[in-house]
Amino acid sequence: MYTRFLEEDGEEKLLWILRKTLEHYDQTELFELIYTACKEFVMNSTKAAIKRIVYDDLKSESSTPETTAILSSLKSNFFKDHFSYFKSKMKEKKIHTTIDFEANVERMIVTVTNNFALLPNEETRIREKFQLAKEFDNLPEFFQKHADETEGAGLGITLIGIMMAQYGIDRRYLTIFSDPKNNFTVARLEIPFSVTYRSKRSLFEETLQRENLSREILRERWNRLDL
Repeated sequence: MYTRFLEEDGEEKLLWILRKTLEHYDQTELFELIYTACKEFVMNSTKAAIKRIVYDDLKSESSTPETTAILSSLKSNFFKDHFSYFKSKMKEKKIHTTIDFEANVERMIVTVTNNFALLPNEETRIREKFQLAKEFDNLPEFFQKHADETEGAGLGITLIGIMMAQYGIDRRYLTIFSDPKNNFTVARLEIPFSVTYRSKRSLFEETLQRENLSREILRERWNRLDL
């Protein structure tokens, strides 16, 4: 799927793909988790793209009081007053999000790719959300402590991490990677369908320890194998 904003027709397509895939592999109980993650990834991509357009319009490369004020004002009336403008600007700048689905009897992998890299403050915020997720094992416990912060506070990644724990899925199966050199960002969710499934990441870590290689050398070797 290619999208800029997950509008009604795009959301219907996403629902259809996930339902049909999970029905085919008899894994419909995982629908809520995967659907929530997909929507969160796309919404984060859209918000990040809007931020870059605002920075561009104001000739700014980072947050300033002016850009912060504008971005804050968009939260309440964005779709009503600014939807068409930002949609056309994203098209003009060729900003888009790609959602890839890959599934077999052992696992499903959803990869959401943006054609721009994360800003330093965005990377810091994401690391904070991953860390916050580790502090909670269930959603009621999280909401009890952070009920006043959930609205508009960008806590979606934290919630996905907690949901994964509730489904008994290793939180390390959710990864976000940004490559400034090639100008892209990837959010990747790996969902096991089989109890015997082992992710590429876990195999990578085991090989790293067993062969005593650097991450860079092993990653280069694995990339060649993928080709």
